Amino acid sequence: MIRLAIFDFDGTLADTTDAIVGTMRATLDHLGLDPGGAERTKGLIGLPLIECVRTITGYSEQADIQRATDLYRQLWPQYNATDTHLFPGVYDTIHRLYDTGIIMAVATSRSRVSVLQMLDTLGLAPFITTVRADEDVAHKKPAPDMVLSILDEL
Repeated sequence: MIRLAIFDFDGTLADTTDAIVGTMRATLDHLGLDPGGAERTKGLIGLPLIECVRTITGYSEQADIQRATDLYRQLWPQYNATDTHLFPGVYDTIHRLYDTGIIMAVATSRSRVSVLQMLDTLGLAPFITTVRADEDVAHKKPAPDMVLSILDEL
């Protein structure tokens, strides 16, 4: 009997591609860098934000990477509000799993503030028991730390 389901967020529960691509494009524009094609950004979705920023900007100095990451986070709400959507059937599926007593968690590379806000906005917050986000673990995905931490808690 299944008692727990752990979901990723981006690309699993919600389609955040347009929001991520739009935010990265705006970030690079603000920094005076060539945003390149959307495929470049799409290929990095799922990695920790700081890794995406490092890769796409080509920055090597930690201060520059952090400045760009902070700018991305500042710009994110402008794009998230209109460009993030649940995939078809996700809400009904999550609701049915909840009704059957399955405990649900989210393990995501995005920040805690961001994922909690999106879970709330998209109507999934009442069904999710716990979340592990980027800042919650020392070893980021694809390391198993988030999943192991959820298992330890629950």
